[in-house]
Amino acid sequence: MNALTDRTYLWRVIVLISLLSTTSCKKEITAPIASHPISFSVEDAWPEQVSRERMSGYYEAGELSGGVSYADSLWSISVSELDRDGISPTKGVPFTTDNIEEFFVYSYTEDDAPYMEEQLVERNGNIWEYEPVKYWPDGTLDFYAYAISRFNRNNVRNVSCSADRELGNYNMSFYYSLPPSDIYQSVDAEYQSDLIFVIKPDCTREQGSVDLQFKHLLSSILFQTGDVPDGTVRVNYIELSNIYGRCNISINYNEDNGLSYGWNYVGQPYETYSQSFLDIDGDGGNDNVRDNQFITVDPWKTFLMIPQDFTEEAAINVSISVDGVNRPIYSIPLAEVHQDKGWLPGKQYIYTLNFK
Repeated sequence: MNALTDRTYLWRVIVLISLLSTTSCKKEITAPIASHPISFSVEDAWPEQVSRERMSGYYEAGELSGGVSYADSLWSISVSELDRDGISPTKGVPFTTDNIEEFFVYSYTEDDAPYMEEQLVERNGNIWEYEPVKYWPDGTLDFYAYAISRFNRNNVRNVSCSADRELGNYNMSFYYSLPPSDIYQSVDAEYQSDLIFVIKPDCTREQGSVDLQFKHLLSSILFQTGDVPDGTVRVNYIELSNIYGRCNISINYNEDNGLSYGWNYVGQPYETYSQSFLDIDGDGGNDNVRDNQFITVDPWKTFLMIPQDFTEEAAINVSISVDGVNRPIYSIPLAEVHQDKGWLPGKQYIYTLNFK
């Protein structure tokens, strides 16, 4: 073997070693050891829903608390309050564990370093998936998550999360807006998204998956009829007028005292949100209402409002027709209906309308 052959042989050996080394590095990078991946599960945050037929029975039996009333010479209205995370009418809760398809996660280490930032987690059958998969670090992780139903998640902006572990305080804040009424006009309620959240601190790899039990944030508004006149009665539309539609929200979780909320409203309480109820059963026709009937069977036409106290101008406005003749608009101050209690977070309000 001459010198040239020696150099060629040596060069081939060097190239072979280099290729083996490169292949080994690539394999190590592209196929890391899968140790303790972070996985998610959604716990059953909502007990079994009762049917619409049973709901009237609960109402008549006085099972719902907080009923108050207001009346004039033409009509009356009463309201009942119940917890959305407890017994609720099936058609009044757009979000259940069965129809969540995705949520967004933030997580932070015990040194407050971000570990996940607005990570999209999507349902695949009974499995929740996300990419790229993250693995448990040493120490604990605090998780914050939210989900918004059906519509554009840009309604939620400027999400910020923080913790004071010495005091056991964990905070999640963001801006939320309802669709403006000047764009959607008479179909606002169809475009109002349900919004749920969860704060779950001090999670470790030993716990396995992160079990998220979401809570409802917004106030759900439903309408049903009580007594109606004889004849052909139709509810043309219902308005919620002069209320707040934008807000900076702060949710605080304390390990000893649970959840508390802060509301910093943006703008003035001049917004009006309305919904047509001409097509109650969803078949495309104009439907009559009858005694003791929920006015809508479409859960996406549930009003989902920002919790708030009411100004004197805040009102429910109802338009009905009897035998094809429109009655005057019935208007009633919300502050009087609620005796100045306002809408609370995670509550559902069922308004019963009696027409004389």
